[in-house]
Amino acid sequence: MKLRHFWSIVAVVFVVIMMATQSVSANRLEANKALVRTALEEVFVNKNLDAAEQFYGDVYIQNNPNIPDGREAMVGYFSQIFQSFPDYAPNIDLMMAEDDLVMVYLTWKGTHTGEPFLGVASSGTPVVTKTSDVFRVRDGKIVEHWDVVDRTGMLVPLGLMTIQQTQTAK
Repeated sequence: MKLRHFWSIVAVVFVVIMMATQSVSANRLEANKALVRTALEEVFVNKNLDAAEQFYGDVYIQNNPNIPDGREAMVGYFSQIFQSFPDYAPNIDLMMAEDDLVMVYLTWKGTHTGEPFLGVASSGTPVVTKTSDVFRVRDGKIVEHWDVVDRTGMLVPLGLMTIQQTQTAK
């Protein structure tokens, strides 16, 4: 009888530990999502590029071939974008997290009212960019980033890209 009681206690302890672990894990996922959400809001919506230091790690790996590694390189890239599109900002369409990764699907909108962009003079043209971004969070900072970018809604309206429509055979 004592052995049965022992195993009952072990089972209860195991369940309590599993529930606590899941709770801590869920809290960590929510904290990681909150960090990414706040970073997007402060750095990109509010255009406070100096705040990047608060959200991005000292070592920041950028897996986008157009932007070098490092927080400063990312800040420099967006500084140039914001000079051409002062109101360019993301909206979070979807966000999810797993382990130390946060994925967001973003719609960026802006208007070309600033400096020339890729040789195109300021035009007042509205633009849209869609991105799927994955951020790795470690010790409360964003330390790595991957993205897939659809710039069609930026490049076509600015006349920098054309889309040929094909007709189907009748």
